[in-house]
Amino acid sequence: MTFAHVHDACVDIPVFDSRSLSIKNTIGKAITGGRIIADRGVVSVRALDGINLRLETGDRVALIGHNGAGKSTLLRLLAGIYRPDVGFVNVEGRVGALLSMHLGMEPDFTGRENLMLVAASLGLSEKERNAIVPEVAEFCELGDFIDLPIQTYSAGMLARLAFGIHTSIAHDIMLIDEVIGAGDMGFHDKMRARLEQMLARARILVLASHAEDVLRLYCTTGVVMSAGRMIFSGPLDDAFDFYHSSIGLCPASDR
Repeated sequence: MTFAHVHDACVDIPVFDSRSLSIKNTIGKAITGGRIIADRGVVSVRALDGINLRLETGDRVALIGHNGAGKSTLLRLLAGIYRPDVGFVNVEGRVGALLSMHLGMEPDFTGRENLMLVAASLGLSEKERNAIVPEVAEFCELGDFIDLPIQTYSAGMLARLAFGIHTSIAHDIMLIDEVIGAGDMGFHDKMRARLEQMLARARILVLASHAEDVLRLYCTTGVVMSAGRMIFSGPLDDAFDFYHSSIGLCPASDR
């Protein structure tokens, strides 16, 4: 059985090294668009507030919202990177999280070494890791750069490597944050074809993107977020209608 259940979850991110509450307020809003809270002298941003979400096999969910709305934070909560300060998260199934080009990678390591590192962190045996190296290297089209440190890579090269690694492994739940458009048009077509193959294996997809055409291509339902809250959940067309009609109502920090 594969599922992800989130119940009344809140995530608070402390704000450090600011000289005053007003500065912390400004920084917090710039980072997340969340609500500023203070508890016994500790100032935090409530990046997610009262999230309730039930994902079951077959769900293809688009996360919709402005920068700072909480989309990436919600993906990190589902991936287990963040733990809820309030509420709980229950996930069953292998989770693949393509959230950041640097997530789990070491800049001084080569592409090949990082491939092995990330694959190991995902639970693959040494035999399984060795088996996927040639296929991922070929897919990424990095040539000799596969044996150079990734700090020498462009953003597009890093995106290709991360995408190649995570989509070479079968996941029950796939979490993706704004990486599908990386690379030139020719490689974008390769990524799309590979994503289709991955979706045939994944039982649940959660995708955050500002590209409406991408969300419409892969998703059937939508969750609209603003200031760390879910403000709408339903069929994708209805979610976009709600989002477009409510843009003017979103807090300025969400724009």
